[in-house]
Amino acid sequence: MSETTEPDPNEWVWQGFYGPADAVAAAMPAIYADARVGARVPLPVGEETPAPLPVDEEGLDGMFAVMTRRSDPVPTPADLRAARSEMVGRMVGA
Repeated sequence: MSETTEPDPNEWVWQGFYGPADAVAAAMPAIYADARVGARVPLPVGEETPAPLPVDEEGLDGMFAVMTRRSDPVPTPADLRAARSEMVGRMVGA
């Protein structure tokens, strides 16, 4: 019989958001400024929020990722979709 352990609520986890590039660009500054957020991908340059990462060849869709505590995630912005945490971690090399 295997033991199941509950995830640590204070563990840092990746949250990724994607959708239309203009909606992603509009949502990024508020999410990047949120006090719950640790790491950010793409990385900010000084005080400026970077452009979202393009997902498709045409650049119509974009994405970004942040780290938050498992117990205190950032809500998914309007018009965007949330990516699975484990997939975001793989994409950013975690």
